[in-house]
Amino acid sequence: MPGYLIGLGLNNTNWKTALLSRPAILIDSMHHTRELSTMSMTVYTMIKLLFQYVHNDFETIYQLRNTAIYVIPVVNWDGYLKSSEIYSKTKSFSYMRKNRHAYPS
Repeated sequence: MPGYLIGLGLNNTNWKTALLSRPAILIDSMHHTRELSTMSMTVYTMIKLLFQYVHNDFETIYQLRNTAIYVIPVVNWDGYLKSSEIYSKTKSFSYMRKNRHAYPS
């Protein structure tokens, strides 16, 4: 999965050192298959940060330049794919557990 760097500046060639020397924030979602709404909140947060960065919001620019922010929109990728597959076939959400056992509703 590709990674993107925002806020480091184009002239910073030693980006690993720059990221590791900063305090870090981890934003992740979709730990469990049924947590679909958490992914939209993570994507919304990324879009909001990008929007504010592009529109020169001082606080956002300060945060992005002084903090390493790691974003993982989907932690449980195989669970997300399985849930999407079930929804596309049945048009209803499954009650699948993390061990992929579907309990009757």
